Amino acid sequence: MNHDGLAESQETASLKRLPNSDVSQRSGDKATATPADAPAVNFLLAHGYGLDMAEKISMLDLRANAPRFAAILEHYCRAAGLDVDVEANGTADVGWEEMARIRNEFNADVPSSDGWRPAAETAESVSERFRIEQGRGITRYGILIRHRASGDAVAYTEVTAMRGARVAQQNLTWVDRRYRGRKLSGLAKAANAIRLVTEGNIDAVETWNAEGDRAMWAVNDRLGFALTNVEGEWFSVYRDERWQPQA
Repeated sequence: MNHDGLAESQETASLKRLPNSDVSQRSGDKATATPADAPAVNFLLAHGYGLDMAEKISMLDLRANAPRFAAILEHYCRAAGLDVDVEANGTADVGWEEMARIRNEFNADVPSSDGWRPAAETAESVSERFRIEQGRGITRYGILIRHRASGDAVAYTEVTAMRGARVAQQNLTWVDRRYRGRKLSGLAKAANAIRLVTEGNIDAVETWNAEGDRAMWAVNDRLGFALTNVEGEWFSVYRDERWQPQA
């Protein structure tokens, strides 16, 4: 993620995919960190940067993994231990107040390399952005999980794709704090994978996740995401008349 801020600078150094060094538990997914004495690392350290967070980038081949999705969805339904309704949501058919709440909770919890947070969302800001995106040819594929007894929205996930694109971008996966630990993120993502296979002309989904987000990586591994790259996020602040790593 790239953020702009007053008296702040962030540099991203890609950690290229190389053989013979495990980062992921999935067999065949090999990556390595950049050596500490690499020229790029020396340059960043010399100019006051510190490595703040690593993100893993992975891709899900929808067609190759499609035969597995129904069984994965059933697994997560059993694990949830709740009676839920699975609702397909797109760009126009969402409740804006509910969507603003979801996005605000997600933004408060998502890992960030520099502590930056977007402005609080409102029903109006979300609906306006969705309207603009739709006008630009962006299609949104979302799945909302609703607790049947209470009617509460308990999980949500979405991907977006430009018109004609074959690869969608994972935007967010959110679970209500009161319902965490029930595998609802996996349930939502499995349901959305099935939706993409049956409704969309999408061949793959690309996602970026913090390296330390092991719960989401377990979901991604089960679905069939394959690691493609690892990215280091280096951060520096201007303090005491010089650039230096964040305290």
